Amino acid sequence: MGKVSLLDVAPAQGPPDLGQATMYGAPDPLAASSSRFSILTNPDQIRLLYIISKYSSPARKAGEEELCMRYIPLAVLVYEAIIEEILQYDYGPASRPICYNGVTRNVWMNISQECVAALEDFIMKGLVYHVKLQSRDFTTVSAFQITDKGQGFLARAPKTITLKVDDFLYRAGDILQVRFNGQEFEMYTDAGYCVLSKVTDIEDLSYVSSPWLPKCLRYNDKPFRSMEHRAYEAAQGASAAATEMTSLIYLKNVSLMLSEWLPMGPNQLTYLQDRLGVFGRSAGGLFTAQVDVEPARTRFVCRDTMTRVRILDFSPVEAVNFEAEICEPEEENITQIEFFAINVSVDGSITMGLAIDAVGSSLRDRISLDALCRLNVDVMTDSSQVTGDLLSEYQTTQLRTVYLGQQDTREKYVLFLADAIDPVTRAESYINDSSFLSELRQVVGDVHSVHCLSQNDVVFIGSKGVLAAGDRCRKHEEILVRFLVLQARENFVNALFTRIKVLNSDLGHIRDLISHVEEHPNREFAIRDMLASTANQISLLVELQDYLRESLLGFRIPPLPTELSGRKM
Repeated sequence: MGKVSLLDVAPAQGPPDLGQATMYGAPDPLAASSSRFSILTNPDQIRLLYIISKYSSPARKAGEEELCMRYIPLAVLVYEAIIEEILQYDYGPASRPICYNGVTRNVWMNISQECVAALEDFIMKGLVYHVKLQSRDFTTVSAFQITDKGQGFLARAPKTITLKVDDFLYRAGDILQVRFNGQEFEMYTDAGYCVLSKVTDIEDLSYVSSPWLPKCLRYNDKPFRSMEHRAYEAAQGASAAATEMTSLIYLKNVSLMLSEWLPMGPNQLTYLQDRLGVFGRSAGGLFTAQVDVEPARTRFVCRDTMTRVRILDFSPVEAVNFEAEICEPEEENITQIEFFAINVSVDGSITMGLAIDAVGSSLRDRISLDALCRLNVDVMTDSSQVTGDLLSEYQTTQLRTVYLGQQDTREKYVLFLADAIDPVTRAESYINDSSFLSELRQVVGDVHSVHCLSQNDVVFIGSKGVLAAGDRCRKHEEILVRFLVLQARENFVNALFTRIKVLNSDLGHIRDLISHVEEHPNREFAIRDMLASTANQISLLVELQDYLRESLLGFRIPPLPTELSGRKM
């Protein structure tokens, strides 16, 4: 069976504000969906719609305000309602952009994909409007407004279903509100009640992983260190999950790869190889991004988090491959034996891979997507630390400029490569079944398309990653790797484009200040400082575009496979 897109299984019509589907036939995550829920008989959907009605309302006459509820505060309230057992939804960690003081950063939150599916259903049934707007730094913000039809439906809903929601939303007669303090979310009322939400507390799992990279990135056959013999330690460790995880989809022998693009060239690669000591007898060692400000002193105090490196192989002009272990204390009773294999290429592609030996009591032959999405958060976070420990100060400055100081939360594209998937079914079944689709969204983001290469081989392409399961997928891993590094470049290009828009906005602000400088003469020195800083940023951004252009000129496209499954991929 060939590719099946979401357009093949979802109604073509929709509210006029939702727009058209994007490339590969994928709708916006909150824009279109097939009718997957029966709202009339599902209490959770009624309660969710009731929550939206408490924070939004349409204008009844000219001049009245149109009240809408932003998606992020709704997601916070939904998570807390799940913990309080008011909503019977599942949840998993997902990265969401949060704008705070004019700067957007990616924050890991416990998001219910079943809630997202219900919102889609509300929109398609005309119970809720989907409103989109932009933040000051051009991040898209989603909001929702209940419609007259939705209010009419709630008026007929049994009051016994919504009583629990009222008890949850109100504190001494005041309704709960949500705000972000820069690190955590707070739920508060106008009367002074305030409590921290645990929506950003991602549940740690005990796991064991071994370093791994595909053969197409290696230069010799030096074996990786295997941690499979320590898989039992994951079962002995604890789990911080607040609720019991339930999963429908399982994978066998999972390998996980992350990819990102960073400014790199021959000089930076030489610097990295020299720092790793690849030509020395004792290559590798412990590395940290900490700057030694007093190198003439006898001793120094280093931080408790460092990266241990072991060189695998390298090419002086192309790339270096090495193993990395995070030396960091974990929470009490949490066991995480975490080893990466990392490929750093001269074209800027950074590829990190690991083979999952065990997650909790689950061995590598049967690992659930619920467990993988939580493990992925830990790997994403630690991989930023590994690369941060090895980059030069100038590269760090470049990243800080692009991501406005939030480079530690930058996006990475992920690939889950497995020997088999359970259950094996038709492509349409994965998309049509809301439970399957919600689990897939936890690991690959919004599912763009599903490709069945054979009866037992399937590839899911999403907005944040790819899941490929089956023996034939392993056989054609080079195609997947090249796609992975291209998507990593796209992530960086998107970040660079957003940064240029912010820079353009800053220049407009400076122009306004200059045009009114006679009214405020004391601002002259501040304007000069702003112009100097902006000129430096422009220089760095132009240089980054040159790096990107050079990396694409040398990009190698793998040859077309002779096997049919490879051609489909």
